[in-house]
Amino acid sequence: MKIGNCLNAGSKKNGQADGFHLDALSKTINILDKNKSTMLTWLVENLKEKDPEFEMKFKLELGPVYLCTKYKVDDIKKEIEKK
Repeated sequence: MKIGNCLNAGSKKNGQADGFHLDALSKTINILDKNKSTMLTWLVENLKEKDPEFEMKFKLELGPVYLCTKYKVDDIKKEIEKK
């Protein structure tokens, strides 16, 4: 995914990453720059600059994931147990 490419960018001298754990993405909202802007904001803005269609593609690819956040695991388990 392009977010991974963005996070891995850099150089050996300036902190090039060779990979990252997916849970690191959830922490990007807590990392702030000197202007109090989050790393997540920087990532999204950077990706939108590089690919004007990024936002639309992102919504299409991850839309179903967002819908899943509306359900609680315990509620799903209860529904399964009923059957």
